[in-house]
Amino acid sequence: MSITVNGSAPAGADSPQPAARPPAAAGGGGINVPLQLPPRLGGRPITTLSASSYELWQNCEEKWRRRYLLGEREPKSPAMFLGIAVDQTLGWLHEQQIAGADPEPGDVLKAYGELFEASETDRRETRWTDDEPESMIRAAGVRCVEIYLEQMLPLIGRPTATQREIEVRLHPACEWSIKGFIDLETVRDEPVDVTDKGIVIPAGAKAPSGQQVIARRPEGEPAINDYKVKTRFISAGEAAGNVQCGIYVLDRRLRGEPPVPFVFANLVRPGGNRNGFDGRLQLTERTDAQLRGVMVRFAQMANAIVERVEQYGYEQPWKFADPRQTFPCRKRFCSWAASCPGWSGL
Repeated sequence: MSITVNGSAPAGADSPQPAARPPAAAGGGGINVPLQLPPRLGGRPITTLSASSYELWQNCEEKWRRRYLLGEREPKSPAMFLGIAVDQTLGWLHEQQIAGADPEPGDVLKAYGELFEASETDRRETRWTDDEPESMIRAAGVRCVEIYLEQMLPLIGRPTATQREIEVRLHPACEWSIKGFIDLETVRDEPVDVTDKGIVIPAGAKAPSGQQVIARRPEGEPAINDYKVKTRFISAGEAAGNVQCGIYVLDRRLRGEPPVPFVFANLVRPGGNRNGFDGRLQLTERTDAQLRGVMVRFAQMANAIVERVEQYGYEQPWKFADPRQTFPCRKRFCSWAASCPGWSGL
């Protein structure tokens, strides 16, 4: 699986000669991609993009400018801190399993408490609110870990790697790359069934109401897994369009390995219209055509970053988020809203 990406340096820069050209994708053609990204204010180079930076770019280019070009730090939200604490705990669990141990639920919950306490800097930098104080988030994390152990661990498969770094380069001469860390890689020791909504259930179990089993995933199948803690379930459509999934599967394909299923270990907590906790495994897959689309998306983003710097520079605001969206253009979700011209005016 490959795509033609024609390297080009930003305007005004010397253009280094590409080391090689990837073979043409099906149908031929290609897309130009800058070999360097504009440096941060102060001159430090931008050498990586990621799924989170792509999502931020799609939501609000102005917020992207302030974070990645100007280097302004934004306080963590309680939801972000919760996700980090749960991710670290589940990573600890699977690291222990890979090492040959079999932690009891009490051991995992003890590790959660210790990791929560150890994140002193993150706790101090989190913008706690009356609606989501630290004590509430701590308790929510305990329940999320319990649900993972009870409902999801038996289906997730045998862990083979945690937090493996991946890197995708759109052209050999590019001085920047797309990077990420895979939460968990597994191999199934037992088959599981998947419904028409992409929900993973035990083999032979009754499908949830309104769904039907459409496939049985075999024993021995590898999978890429990512932990998500939210106030609602990820839909099948959202999973199908998630760029993070595309990057992680793309890494395998560019190394000549077959694609594998991507599974969101989706834990939900009270918030919005939800009153309780729950969890499920949401499976999605990618075709080679979709993976080529991921590469094109990042090439387009890189080109747009260069164009914004040329057009607006570093100090003028860039494109704002759509104010009709509940997220991200609200003071509750953005600590920069009060100083953002898109919210408060010039």
